[in-house]
Amino acid sequence: MFEKLDEWIEEEDEIPYLVVAFDEAQLLRFLTGGKGKIDFREFFAYIYDNLKNIRLVLTGSEMGLLLDFLGFNESGKPLYGRYREEIILKTL
Repeated sequence: MFEKLDEWIEEEDEIPYLVVAFDEAQLLRFLTGGKGKIDFREFFAYIYDNLKNIRLVLTGSEMGLLLDFLGFNESGKPLYGRYREEIILKTL
């Protein structure tokens, strides 16, 4: 499905990219593959590496858990070393 969305965006002249957002993304840490579950870290890495017209936004109230789950600084994890932009908001 995401590959088809990427192709569709490529064909559209007025849409530069598609943003897919996951709110409370730290909850995805419970889905790390095995027993028919999707490993969202591998899914996000695939999108990052292969689908140039899709941007991911991950939000959550427990950023420490989210960053631990994603493992940007842990070699051997699917998202290791990938570029990311962090936006930190103060309490509203």
